[in-house]
Amino acid sequence: MDNLQKKKWHDRLLAIVWAACGILPLPFGAFASDKPYIASASILAFFVLSFAVPLWLGHHRRRAGREGDYASSGAILYGGAVVLIIAVGLLNGLTGLDCWHDYPIRVVLFAVWMFLTVAVQYLAARAVDFWRGRRRKYWYSQFLDPIVYSLPLPCAVLGMFLFPAVSDSSVTQSLVVGIMAIMGFCFIGMSIFVIATFALYFFPYKRYGYRGKQRLVHILAIIVMVIMWALVQHILFDSQIHVFTYIFKAMPILQNNPLVFITPFVVAAVTIIGCVAMHNVVLAAFGGKGSL
Repeated sequence: MDNLQKKKWHDRLLAIVWAACGILPLPFGAFASDKPYIASASILAFFVLSFAVPLWLGHHRRRAGREGDYASSGAILYGGAVVLIIAVGLLNGLTGLDCWHDYPIRVVLFAVWMFLTVAVQYLAARAVDFWRGRRRKYWYSQFLDPIVYSLPLPCAVLGMFLFPAVSDSSVTQSLVVGIMAIMGFCFIGMSIFVIATFALYFFPYKRYGYRGKQRLVHILAIIVMVIMWALVQHILFDSQIHVFTYIFKAMPILQNNPLVFITPFVVAAVTIIGCVAMHNVVLAAFGGKGSL
């Protein structure tokens, strides 16, 4: 690794440390007080500061000509939100551990959780900027871009609710009904994100030179993608086909299992790839200009 690369990584590590210095003291102090209402407010304070401090630091660094220290504002909001939602689910899982009831361990775990969340938020925001600079540039972008646009946020929300472990004695019919309702709403939200992404990303805008028949073919291809997505969702959740039973086994809910974040993402990503492939088949069959 050359000196320039070492300096870049040093600057990024320093950026994480500076962000942590601005974010952690207030929520850590409130949590360490161990007073019920103040400790609860520490979570809210961390939520606000985890966005406000990086945005403020990034703005001032860019004004000083240091563009590379922090990600863009949009990337901080998008990447930070996804990471924060996942981190909340993990924190809820920590609160169910026996060691959480030991005050010193609880305070240390909370401090470590905050610092790791800040660090991963920073890396996620940089990753979003990295991806944004390469959208639509490669043959696989038509598959990757819709996945990155549509899946991280709804999958993070779904995992946040399904991750924390629940003891067998706490499982009631009301809890099961509530969890199923949450899963239903999250999957509906995911479908809205995916269909909106299909419509906006693949729409044959005139600025790309699409006219007449080509536009109609591309719109038809989008309709086919939406129908295919809806058909796959119907198959997955059809109680008579029992496909969802196998997905449910691969997604152990309420067990502190990270698969609740991964399994829905993988299944939805594979479905999106299939939809995009069908989109390309329609274009090839009806003489479309090609994928955007």
